[in-house]
Amino acid sequence: MSFPARDVQMLDPGAIWEGYILDTTALGGSVYYLTAMGAATWQGNAYANCPILAEGFERNTSGKLPRPRITVANVDGAVGALVRDAQDLVGSKVTRKRTFAKYLDGQPAADPTAGFQDESFWIERKSLETAEAIEFELVTALDLDGLRLPRRIIQATVCPWVFKGAECGYAGADSTCTKTLEACQTKFGA
Repeated sequence: MSFPARDVQMLDPGAIWEGYILDTTALGGSVYYLTAMGAATWQGNAYANCPILAEGFERNTSGKLPRPRITVANVDGAVGALVRDAQDLVGSKVTRKRTFAKYLDGQPAADPTAGFQDESFWIERKSLETAEAIEFELVTALDLDGLRLPRRIIQATVCPWVFKGAECGYAGADSTCTKTLEACQTKFGA
């Protein structure tokens, strides 16, 4: 997504609208569209008005990844009930969406393709819960606990694929494989 060049060059391009997509499907839940800027629709999705305080999204050149915090109002207890039912929402994906208010659906200049780049984070932990609000600490995909890169070990002399699996592609009569380059060359005649 991007903006027309004229928006970037204007001194006052207009108000920036911010919305959040909370995806709890990995925990067996639903997808929620939330904004603290009044109910709105963008890209065909209706965002419900929900008091949210978000901070810490800034990026810097120190090499440290951002760890934003989102505080959501819990006055009616709805968010607290969701948190209790879904393991404190740990592992849920939060996508931050931003555009200029003039591009929201229903506006004269509505444009679902005009927006800032989406920012995706995951809830690492619930850092505070009171009767009034619940705060979550977010992390990037590279900062998730227990994540190792690369996700699989790559060795030049060993085949990582399952023998006769989709990636292997071998459909011959052999029933075993030594998983070496020589074995592949023999089986495929290369």
